[in-house]
Amino acid sequence: MNTEEILPAVISVAEKILKSVPKNVNTETDFKDIPNWTSLNHALIINSIEQHYNIEFDLDEMIEVRNIGDICKLIMKKKA
Repeated sequence: MNTEEILPAVISVAEKILKSVPKNVNTETDFKDIPNWTSLNHALIINSIEQHYNIEFDLDEMIEVRNIGDICKLIMKKKA
């Protein structure tokens, strides 16, 4: 499993919750650059990703992620 495989799923999960995600989202995209990415929506997105991949992030991991790439890296770490 690599970033290229994970990124579309992460974006899809975010789109379902946020209703819209900019077309140019990539691994470097910071959450503050995505409209409606609030702390509540962050928790909902993380929860949906956990369900999608059947993994669990601890609180520190949820707080430390700052961009889409960080989420992809955590998924790869958990699925390794």
